[in-house]
Amino acid sequence: IGLTGGVYTGSGGGEGYQSSESRKQSAAGRVVGISHRITGVSTQNGQDTWYFDPATGLTSAIVASVRTSDGHAFSEPTILTDDGFVLGSYTYYPGGAGDGEQRAFIYRPDLGLTDLGNLVSGGLAAQGWSALRRPLFADALSTVVGHGSINGQFEGQSVFVMKPDSIPVCLADLGRQGGEPGSDGVLDNNDFIVFINYFFTSNPLADVGSPGGVDASDGSFDNNDFVVFIDQFFAGC
Repeated sequence: IGLTGGVYTGSGGGEGYQSSESRKQSAAGRVVGISHRITGVSTQNGQDTWYFDPATGLTSAIVASVRTSDGHAFSEPTILTDDGFVLGSYTYYPGGAGDGEQRAFIYRPDLGLTDLGNLVSGGLAAQGWSALRRPLFADALSTVVGHGSINGQFEGQSVFVMKPDSIPVCLADLGRQGGEPGSDGVLDNNDFIVFINYFFTSNPLADVGSPGGVDASDGSFDNNDFVVFIDQFFAGC
């Protein structure tokens, strides 16, 4: 189990160098882990989280954000819940550049990838936070606890606690009134506005489709993302 080919396989002869590790397994047989990105023959260039679902036999790559100059990306799963959600941290590169910053993510194959901070009711800043960085504990998603940064905090870390109304209901619920990011339990034009903004700024939340219109992130922003988003929108929440 793991990711192979492309950025996950070195350029040496034969099958090429690959490196993957499992991290957590659920009672239902779901497994999450990481695969290193490889440049040249065997140089590691970050890592991506993967998710194996025994019900489908598919392994999905969770590609959150990539630095375009060198193809570096990093994510690490920290929690796998009994109902199939994986939570973890990733490095976010605004505009695909810079040193990046640590952020928290949540993912399930049927719901897609979401930055955990974008699910906070009213927005992070309104709740006194600048970023949620690393989920550490989840009680079947009734409570999520982890580390983050409050507004104005530049050193150290604070503890955040999330409650159920912030947990994603469906992939397409991205926008609130006024075209602002965040889920509100309603599917309308605001969700399209936010999705389009995410798409053209290469936000990982818009990377929801892979070739053939399959519901999975692939690190590319193209027509497959629109196909999957529209399907999810009309499927309802």
